[in-house]
Amino acid sequence: MRGLTEDEAVKATAFFTAAIPLLKKAYVNKKGEQITPKGVHNVFSGLGVQFKRRFPEVDYVSALGELEDAKVIASIRCKGGAQVYLWDDKPESYSGKHSDQSKEIDAAMARLLDS
Repeated sequence: MRGLTEDEAVKATAFFTAAIPLLKKAYVNKKGEQITPKGVHNVFSGLGVQFKRRFPEVDYVSALGELEDAKVIASIRCKGGAQVYLWDDKPESYSGKHSDQSKEIDAAMARLLDS
């Protein structure tokens, strides 16, 4: 697996900017009413699977990181994966993947895995 080439980055940007709004339209609550979240869960929405179908040789997590660095998308870890947002739709509380909180979570996970 590898990161994105320049051409793939352009195609991945187009993929995310088209796929996220479409997936957001598919969300419904328990009453069957449509709700419009700001982002989508990368696992439960099928976003990750669709990305891997279109870019089978690209590492999905690396691609998310590269597009996040380029300020195309924002992702926040959550139960079962990550919530993915278009950059302009990210929550106000978003602090980035390089935040102190993210580093603390990485350190805690490393300690758990080492024990």
